[in-house]
Amino acid sequence: MMSNLVRGFKEPINLFLRALLIMLIPMSGSINLDDVTSMFPPYTTCFLYTPQYNSYFEVLFDDLSFYLTNLTIFGRNFILGILLSFPAMVFAYKVAKKSVNQRMWPRGLLAAGITLVLPIILYILLFTEMWWVSPIYYLMERLFVLPSLIIPVFIGLPLIKRFVVRTSSPQEMHGLTMRDIESYPFLQLSRNKIFATILWIGVFFTPIFVTINSYWYYEVWMTSISYSYNIGFYGPLLRESLLASFVYISSLTIEAFAIFAALSFLRFRFINDIFRCLDGMIEKRQVLRIGLLGDILPTILFSLINTIIIFITSGIFVMNSDLQIPLPFLTILGFVFMNRYRPAIKETYKVWDDDIHLMWWEDEPIRIPKADVMQVAPEDWITVPVDYILTSQVRKLRNKKKT
Repeated sequence: MMSNLVRGFKEPINLFLRALLIMLIPMSGSINLDDVTSMFPPYTTCFLYTPQYNSYFEVLFDDLSFYLTNLTIFGRNFILGILLSFPAMVFAYKVAKKSVNQRMWPRGLLAAGITLVLPIILYILLFTEMWWVSPIYYLMERLFVLPSLIIPVFIGLPLIKRFVVRTSSPQEMHGLTMRDIESYPFLQLSRNKIFATILWIGVFFTPIFVTINSYWYYEVWMTSISYSYNIGFYGPLLRESLLASFVYISSLTIEAFAIFAALSFLRFRFINDIFRCLDGMIEKRQVLRIGLLGDILPTILFSLINTIIIFITSGIFVMNSDLQIPLPFLTILGFVFMNRYRPAIKETYKVWDDDIHLMWWEDEPIRIPKADVMQVAPEDWITVPVDYILTSQVRKLRNKKKT
């Protein structure tokens, strides 16, 4: 009884620990390539730590000591993080408890939509009149960014692992839950789940396209569904200025996350088609077609959106001058996954050829050992020439006509 109780609490505790880990992940970070020591400490950009002052530089370590002596702020941020994560956590719990042959992606889409709307609701209910205060401003800034980490961890990863468990197990087991199937060691799911995690990283964190801007200074901007990556260097016009070369990484806000997730709908279709191909439902060339289209289409749509925004704001129709190049990282990872994937065991029970099922009143027949059965080699077969067969058929037809 105690073991069942522990097993029942294991999944919720695991979900809460994952939520805490998300709140400790840095949401942004920058490195000045001319002065690496100027990098912000990682704890300054996680959700649990929200600065109390206007500047990160002046009182950074005093601010940290204030946090350590006033743990109620950690508690406040943790409660807000759990509130934001709760719909996605419920979905992750349901995914583990439902049979793998049930469709769960519509519920995942609903949970993702609720997670994206929750920061706006919390802002309206709690922080409308005090958003300009420095601590609340930094808290709201993190609040509108946290869903871009919650959705991949609690919705994207469980769905991909669910696909892996289903395709890695015999069809007879698809009525079981994901946790029940994972408990069978003979399936050896660990290898496939590791490759599935790499595929998950490719979906949400590898860049979709790269934008190169060389007007004032050389800048390379890459974006994924959850994070953006910027690398800047001195340009020819600002070589002697105070502008520094830099590397900047930041997680996307809820509106940017929603836009890039919508632009990447074919990338999600690509993941689904990978598992359909592993099930033998479609061919690899169809998966390749969807993968390449999913890499190119977001770049085209993003350029069109930029052009429309410029036209609306300025009234001038100017095509986006920045060079944008699609990056096929996800397609490459997808085909590596398909080639390294270990297929499912198709038969859970094997009926041996020499097994004979008898009723209680029947006598067991005499078994002849296979070694005693005469084997006929191919060279001992009797062959008949084709012309003999044709002649025989012609004679049969003539006899039928005479009769």
